[in-house]
Amino acid sequence: MTHRKIKLIFTLLTMTMLFCIHLSPTESAPSSTNEITNKIFYLNGEKSEYPIINVNNDGVNFIINRDIQSYIADMRAAIDSMPKTTASFHYKIYYNDSSVLSVGFREYRYYYHAAHGNYFIHNIVYDKKTGKKISSSDYINLTVTDLQKAINNGSASISGGDGQAELTPEQITSPTYVSQNYYLEKKSGKLFIGFVYPPYDLAPWSTGIIHIVLPISKG
Repeated sequence: MTHRKIKLIFTLLTMTMLFCIHLSPTESAPSSTNEITNKIFYLNGEKSEYPIINVNNDGVNFIINRDIQSYIADMRAAIDSMPKTTASFHYKIYYNDSSVLSVGFREYRYYYHAAHGNYFIHNIVYDKKTGKKISSSDYINLTVTDLQKAINNGSASISGGDGQAELTPEQITSPTYVSQNYYLEKKSGKLFIGFVYPPYDLAPWSTGIIHIVLPISKG
C-alpha cells in the first residue's frame, strides 16, 4: 500500500470519528425517550432545545414537527433581522398519554438596548391520532366570570415565573379573557388544566409568566 493511500485512509477515519463525536457546529446528537427526541442547538452562543415528535403516524408527526419548526424559524428570523439580538428556545412536555400530547414552548428574545427581553409562549394540546389542536373547551367550558370565581374561591391556584412561585389573587389583576395558551398536567392521579398569560397581562414584568391552574374531571 502506497503512502498516499495510507494517508487517505487515515484522513477518512479521522473525519468519521469527528462526525460521530460532534454532528455539526450547532447541533448535538439527539437523545430519545420513548417518542420524544431531544435536540440541542446554539444560536449566538445561547443553548436551546426542541423536541422531535414520533407517534408512529407520519401525517401527525409532520403536523406537530412543522409547528415546532415554524416557531424556531420565527426566532431565527428575528435574530437575523435585528443586530445583536439573542434568543433561546425551550420546551416542556406537560402531559403525554396514548391519545393526547400537551407540550409547551417558551422562547426568550432580547433585543439590543431593550429594557428587558420578551417571552413568546406556545402551549398546545395535540390529538395524537389526527394531529389537530384540542381546544380548552373540550376539557372545561369557562367564561371570564367563571375563571374569576375560581380564583376568588381558591379552587384555582396561581403562580408566576416558571410556575413555581405561588401568588395570591391580590397579586394579579382580573383576567379579561380565558387564555387559549393552555396545558394539561396530571398530579396525584388528577388531571389539571393550566391557563398561561404572558408578562404584563395580569401582573408586572417582574412577576413573570402567570399560570392559573384548575382541576378538571376529564382524563
